[in-house]
Amino acid sequence: MSRQHRVRRAALAMVAVAAVACATLGVLAGLGVWKPQGSFVGSWSAATNPLASTVPNPADSFTSDVGHDKAPHRQRVRMQPSQFDAVASPKKLRGTPWANITVQADGIRTMIGNRITWIGYFRSLPHYDGNISLENISGLIADSPTPDWLRETEQGVFLLKVGLVQSPGTTMTVAAPRVQELRMAANPYVYVAGVSSTGIFRGVKVTSWLPATNAPDADPLHRRPFISYDGAGARLDTIDSDFSFLGSDSSEAYGVSWGTNTTGQALRSVFHDNLFGAYTGRAVNVTFQNSVFRNNAVYGLDPHSDSRDLTIIGNEAYGNNTHGIIFSKGVVGSVIANNHSHDNGANGIMMDELSSNNVIQNNVVERNHGGGIVIQGSSNVQVTNNVVAGNTLGIRVNGNELGIAATNRITGNQLSGNYNGIKVYGGARDTALAHNVVRDTVNTGMVLSEPTTSQSDTVINAQKGVMVRHGASTLTGLSVQQSARGVVLADGTTATIAGAQLDTRDVGIDVHDAATVTLAGANTTTITGARKGLVVSGMANLSNVTMDKVAKGVVLSPVGRLSVEDGRIAAQDVGLEVQGLGGSDRIVLHNSDLRATDPVAGASLADVSSNKLTATMSWLAIAGATFVALALILHLLHRMFAPMSSVRHRGIPQPARSGA
Repeated sequence: MSRQHRVRRAALAMVAVAAVACATLGVLAGLGVWKPQGSFVGSWSAATNPLASTVPNPADSFTSDVGHDKAPHRQRVRMQPSQFDAVASPKKLRGTPWANITVQADGIRTMIGNRITWIGYFRSLPHYDGNISLENISGLIADSPTPDWLRETEQGVFLLKVGLVQSPGTTMTVAAPRVQELRMAANPYVYVAGVSSTGIFRGVKVTSWLPATNAPDADPLHRRPFISYDGAGARLDTIDSDFSFLGSDSSEAYGVSWGTNTTGQALRSVFHDNLFGAYTGRAVNVTFQNSVFRNNAVYGLDPHSDSRDLTIIGNEAYGNNTHGIIFSKGVVGSVIANNHSHDNGANGIMMDELSSNNVIQNNVVERNHGGGIVIQGSSNVQVTNNVVAGNTLGIRVNGNELGIAATNRITGNQLSGNYNGIKVYGGARDTALAHNVVRDTVNTGMVLSEPTTSQSDTVINAQKGVMVRHGASTLTGLSVQQSARGVVLADGTTATIAGAQLDTRDVGIDVHDAATVTLAGANTTTITGARKGLVVSGMANLSNVTMDKVAKGVVLSPVGRLSVEDGRIAAQDVGLEVQGLGGSDRIVLHNSDLRATDPVAGASLADVSSNKLTATMSWLAIAGATFVALALILHLLHRMFAPMSSVRHRGIPQPARSGA
């Protein structure tokens, strides 16, 4: 036999062995004995999410409003006597050492306790034009027995060492160019206050002051000065002004405060390094616009205690040790729009304690340590068209012992890079989610722990698209893409799903023990790309479901129950895998089409007449058959050409032998 002939035979033998091996593996795979691992089987990890390393990683049960470690411990003391008593109730100051300048329509009074020590009249000032201003008050004080109480220390800079209180009906202006800066000595009972009066701050800087160090008082635990207006008809306007290092934890003394029945505006002003940047308590129709609330010891902007009809628009809140913007205790009928709240120690924007009937729209809320937007104990809040990115939790809705959370609407928001996207829990009722897009979530796109409706929401790139953790929820038109799991039902929960599109790597729908999922409605729910289309340990009622490019269609656990109506399942491995005993008693299959290497494994169907079960060959079986066919062709070619080669070999003359 020639060398060429031997090489040809060895090659044919190798092809035959490979063909037999592939055919054998194909048969084993078709029987389910061997499970091929294809590239479609994916597993989620932080590496698949580029934002995973930049987002805090708390437990999934994160619910608290944790503030930054730098936030001071709250004192919550009541100021007695109050900043208003020198005008409203002087008897309360009897026997105290506290000094005040009270502003009347015609002049000023200096007081120690409740005793008037001196009176000055504005008409005595040269060139007085009828307007009450800080420089006019300082001019009168200069002629009093206590000229040091308010004086101009340098051109345009005034130092106030006592309380300054306006009487009802007065209007006082603190404004550039005559006043550049108002410094208030960092002592108890130093403030600017008004009772049913108007204060206007325009183009000025207002701060606390420590004369010994010639600098503001940076310690928020001190009894620092503040600005506070209160009473029917009161108004406070701040325009193009800067307020810093103000406020103590006393009644309405938090920094700059709009009190009961006070209105006004803060336009293009900056509130920073105060206890609270700005505060309202029972205020009405106050506008905060194009202002900045930054680096405050507790909150940035804190509308509080039954304030109503507020407009919060075009502001920036950042670097505050707890919440950027918080409504708390019955703040209603207000709008928060087009603001930027970011890098705060707790939540970006928060509704708390019955702060209901408000609108939160078109804001950018990002990189906050707690929630981006939080609706807690508040109802009928519209959260619309906001961008919420890089927070521990994107948007959360929850009730608690301080208030219910009902009929809140979360619509059209864009969430990205949060640890969890949207979370509903804590007794929230009738929460509706619609048209939200949740991208690049480290853990779960939407966590529903109370009954919730979701309409046309989208989750892209998450470990879990939707987690139904408690109660019953309805998901219509849901889209989950590029995620490990589509919808997960925790033990004992219920979900109704209609028209969903679930493109996942691991499991399309995971139904835990005693949970029930119902796929209903005229629109088909589609599951694609999953290793397992549906895993059922509870109860699954499937209607109009299509599964395509899945490894396994439905995996029914030993305690699971399944009903399929008008289903279309195209699986690479098993269409329906039934685990445990009594499988046929736990399955109802009607008018359905199952196409897989093994359409039904682990059970015999009681009725197959209304269904179409098609066994398909695996890719290994097809490959094996191809190799066998190729081997046969090569073998036939060898048989055809081998005799001709032998004839030619015999026709060649043989060389003569040498010898005797």
